[in-house]
Amino acid sequence: MTVDAVESGFTQFSRKLAPEFTEVTGTQVEFRLVSSRDEYLKSISERSAAGDLDIVESPVGLMVKAWARFGYIRPLDTYLNPLADTTKGIFPGALAACTISGLLYGLPYAASPGESLLLYNRRHFDARQLAYPQNDWTLEDMANAADRLNVIDDSGHFKLYGYIPQYVMPGQLSMLRLFASDLFSAEGNRAIQPETLLSMLNWYQLQLGERLVFPRPFELPAGPFTLFSQSKAAMLRHSFGTYITLANEAEWLGAALLPSLETDGAHGSYISGLAFCMAKSCPRPAISIEWCKFVSSEANGIRMLQQGCGAPGCRIGAWQAPAVVQKYPISPHCAILANSAQPEPIPQNLRQRQVYNTWLTASEPFWQAQISAAECAETLSRSIQQILDAPSLTNQDPI
Repeated sequence: MTVDAVESGFTQFSRKLAPEFTEVTGTQVEFRLVSSRDEYLKSISERSAAGDLDIVESPVGLMVKAWARFGYIRPLDTYLNPLADTTKGIFPGALAACTISGLLYGLPYAASPGESLLLYNRRHFDARQLAYPQNDWTLEDMANAADRLNVIDDSGHFKLYGYIPQYVMPGQLSMLRLFASDLFSAEGNRAIQPETLLSMLNWYQLQLGERLVFPRPFELPAGPFTLFSQSKAAMLRHSFGTYITLANEAEWLGAALLPSLETDGAHGSYISGLAFCMAKSCPRPAISIEWCKFVSSEANGIRMLQQGCGAPGCRIGAWQAPAVVQKYPISPHCAILANSAQPEPIPQNLRQRQVYNTWLTASEPFWQAQISAAECAETLSRSIQQILDAPSLTNQDPI
């Protein structure tokens, strides 16, 4: 049995499980790994054409939908009987991101609520005698704390950043969804309307241009994560995976849920993760589906975290397991959030990467104080609609 995947901590864990699977089933597992996403997409296209695919790893969402449309992979429902038992406890958004026209094309084995955490440096809060961020904070609480944590020299330059905003997609989806917005319609063919975007952009404008609480991108001497990991920033939005990686070497690190817009409001999130899919050319579906089920189990989710390979799998039970909660108390709160998190939006024409790139380039003048929030909203809506109106990508196009 062959497994095609991109090299990562998650695939390292899968490889560690292979001998156990072989011992139980008698089936040898061969991994064919590549180091980059583009190389992987090219490899899968070529191997599918040659009928040389068995199990393929895919990020949940876009790639599953594309590969199903291109005819590379097959539905799993026939082999997961009963389906409800096999998928019990898997975050619903992760399953939805692998479902097309009611059929499941991938079985998730890792999933999380995206960049939904507010990471913070306890030392900076202690130095200012400020209370640490809490899960019930609002954005106003965060902005007020950032204002008190900022250290600015006589020339107006930041020496310590209270909070550094980030604008790259898909991470920015967590903020967008705080304001009940998304990039386009659920059908994937109508761009977000300017007035829907304005509430979020106006909030940023208040912090960037009026209160002067947050730095603008051109004021940063390095990337946000680099500055935070070097203790030059007090707070940063990021993921649970980043939290556990940094926690192993930074005793000052704390984490809370990304603040809501208002008291008792919803927290922003989106489902990210990985799934195993079965190729149409899979020679032994019955044994291949056993591999997918084996890796995605709750027990292996816990082991994934304990062995330092990633977040605790894709099932809520693993995220809430006592051994996980004891080490990472934020984990059960992330689990509740992940259990209601929705997938990333997927354009009907599959041009998600172009939409994300356009978000960054079209909004940059706003972050740099060159255009107003209203102008930015109009530009983003128009530019995204132009992409959604373009022809659908094929298996000959980069996804």
